[in-house]
Amino acid sequence: MRNSALKFSLILFLVACCGEKPTKYLAKGEISLAPPRTQFNNRLIDSFVMLQADLHLKNVSIHYTSDGQSPTRSSLIYNEPIKVIKPSVYKFRAFHSDWKPSEITTVEFYKKGHIPSEIIWNSKENAHYKGQGKETLINGKKASIDFRDPQWVGFDSIVSVNVIFDKLTMIKSIDIGYLKDQQSWIFPPKDIELIVQTPKNTFEKLQFKGEVLKEMEERAMKNLNVDINKEVKSIQFTIQNVQALPEWHEGKGNKAWLFMDELIFN
Repeated sequence: MRNSALKFSLILFLVACCGEKPTKYLAKGEISLAPPRTQFNNRLIDSFVMLQADLHLKNVSIHYTSDGQSPTRSSLIYNEPIKVIKPSVYKFRAFHSDWKPSEITTVEFYKKGHIPSEIIWNSKENAHYKGQGKETLINGKKASIDFRDPQWVGFDSIVSVNVIFDKLTMIKSIDIGYLKDQQSWIFPPKDIELIVQTPKNTFEKLQFKGEVLKEMEERAMKNLNVDINKEVKSIQFTIQNVQALPEWHEGKGNKAWLFMDELIFN
């Protein structure tokens, strides 16, 4: 009898110590939706590009804008593929009555520009980030936000390249596409110098500054637009990377990477 009583007491003790704790349930609206996925065949528009968005989740509505503004529940509802015919910034966001709205998915489209007949490299890309070959920057394709995308060309030193047109070409402006991913030590270009060959075989130097560095900004695909407004035969680019990472960065003092995906000649 005594042994039985001891066993019973032990069982009660274990139940009291190891009993299940009350389950904590998330309140309605505490979970955020995943961002919408987008599909398209190119970011550069020749005649048009078809843009699709989806999330594959029941009772979710996807809203979007095409002017760069953040989508709300009152924005246009996505229900079929979009025919993109002009440069624009599309933003998509998913909504559901039981969950928080998703993060915004952004896709920017550019007008396809003039294609140079030749590109001559005076500098060397990093062996690990060679892009799609020597014509990557003029192949009419944009990269994704992942620096491992083979459309990116990566440099850890100054970029020097010449582009040549087969005839005099009126260039209004140039879009220089680059990646900003500070956690991966990838920074915007610091200084840009262009030497433009004009119809009279004279050479004109143009200089531009890159964007101002800010502490730990979000990863983003960026574009620097520089005005030319000249008929040109060739253009020499000298693009300087950040030579020393700023004090607030974990790699302070080291050189930054420069990743470029496309030069668009408007």
